[in-house]
Amino acid sequence: MEYKRRRERVVLCVYVTDLPRVSKLPPEVFLARGLPARLNCPVTANPPVTSVVWYKDDSVVAPLVPEHSAGGEGARLTTDRRGSLMFRSVMTQDQGQYSCTPYSRIGVGQASRPVHLHVRGPSDLIVAADPIYF
Repeated sequence: MEYKRRRERVVLCVYVTDLPRVSKLPPEVFLARGLPARLNCPVTANPPVTSVVWYKDDSVVAPLVPEHSAGGEGARLTTDRRGSLMFRSVMTQDQGQYSCTPYSRIGVGQASRPVHLHVRGPSDLIVAADPIYF
């Protein structure tokens, strides 16, 4: 009896998962007072990041749910889908130490090193125009 040797192809898929990690934030960021701005939280993760929580001076400033954070549409501070902290209009009181913590479906990543946000530019004084010009 003769046996024929059969070759079979086997495909092995390996999925490596890892908690999210913040790559690198600069130690200092300078933002212009009165203008919109974005503070990024660069993250590597597998599976992808599901949310990012931002802290200012150890207090939460942007909650877990993007687009509904810090009060929704009228909020001055929100997070976008990538986890960046969005400032509608930078104000003097935004100055301070910021850090971000990424989350994925497998857990909480390590918080970033703090970045010191400096606010520069003219004062927050807004002069209203006479209504006759509108």
